[in-house]
Amino acid sequence: MPKPVSLLLGIASVMPLVLVGVALVRIASTLGTGSVDSAELAAMTSQAMTVLLVSTVLLVPLLGVCLWHLLVRRTKRGGSETLLWVLALLAMPQLALPLYWWQHIWPASRTAPADADRQDDAGANPPRARSANIARTVRR
Repeated sequence: MPKPVSLLLGIASVMPLVLVGVALVRIASTLGTGSVDSAELAAMTSQAMTVLLVSTVLLVPLLGVCLWHLLVRRTKRGGSETLLWVLALLAMPQLALPLYWWQHIWPASRTAPADADRQDDAGANPPRARSANIARTVRR
């Protein structure tokens, strides 16, 4: 994955945690004042539902991208590790998405070239080497 895409994915994976954290602090500060009237409680509930909706809208595509990266792009990983990540991503995505990004997506974008994880069926030749082999075969 290109580095800018990985960086955007990382920022987006942390956003649901930030949104929920801000909402919890706001609710705690409102409830900490003592008495809460019904209009203030309705506004607080509306804001909490909006945060949950935005968080869900962010989490669903991020979860899809991370599961795609886990199950399709990174096939070299062992079966038990893949199963653990799938369970963690499905059970608690708000915590697992930033962790998965930090451990698997971001290091790969910092160290590997853009085509490093795109290999042919044999797993030996990246696309450029494969096209060079085809060109040599055609010239013969």
